[in-house]
Parts: sequence; C-alpha cells; structure tokens
Amino acid sequence: MLTVSTWPSREAYWESVRLHDVSTIDALCAVPPQRRFYQQLDLEGDAYQPVAAVSSILVECRPDTRERVVNHLLRESKRFVTSQPGCVVRGLYVDEDDPCKLLVLSGWDSLTTWRQFVGSMVDTPRAALWARGARVEPFIEGPTLAELDSALLPP
Repeated sequence: MLTVSTWPSREAYWESVRLHDVSTIDALCAVPPQRRFYQQLDLEGDAYQPVAAVSSILVECRPDTRERVVNHLLRESKRFVTSQPGCVVRGLYVDEDDPCKLLVLSGWDSLTTWRQFVGSMVDTPRAALWARGARVEPFIEGPTLAELDSALLPP
C-alpha cells in the first residue's frame, strides 16, 4: 500500500499520527509500515486528475552520480514518460534523509494505458537510469483503488 500526502512539516505529520488512530491502516500491511519523507523536486500534469493506476520506482545513486541521475529524471525520463498515452501526472521526489534516494511516481488515466506502459515501455526509462549508475527498484505498480473484504479488516 502506498499513501501519499502533503504536510507542512515532518512534525505536523507525527502530531497528526499521535492524535488520530492509524492502527486500522497499519493493520492492512503485511509487514510494519515504513514512513518516509520526501521533498518534491518536480511535478508534471494535473495532480487533481483522476488516476486509475500508478507506476512508481525508487531510484538510488551514489553521490558522484546524483547530479547526472537527477538531471536525467528531470529531462529525458520526464519527457519520455509524460509523452506516453494516458500519463496524467508524474512527480519526482527526493528523500529528506538521503539525497541519493529518489521516488518517481507516474499516474495513468486507465488500467489499459498503464498496462500498455508497464508491458512494453517501462524498461526504456529504467535502462537509461541503470546506464547512469543508478539502482532502480520497482515500488508500487497497479490500480489505485482496491476492494477489500471487510472480514479481513481488524475489528
């Protein structure tokens, strides 16, 4: 499960967690949830456009290749992904605790356009990152909505 939200600060997020019970959401996770904090470097598209499916990758690089990797993500990779049919939003984020760790999120208008991208195009931008010395880990890929069996939820 991936949840993305915007907070004025890390402290504001933790205060909200302290004040609101998040155990029901945490219970949906197979392993203890990881919370990471990112700063937005770039956002292309309409963040309010409905997104039927998402593709996301974690990108890790060495300090000596960071500039080359970030520049690629801001230029060639961005142009390639946002020019694909059905791509409605693409964001690039840097980990607040480690500037050599990046998160790339792409939103698609339908499951069909997402499947086309994942099925035939996704290796192109990833191979270009590998060539620049980055490690690429697919993170979350799939529909943005799921139906849950209420019997599986904690009481």
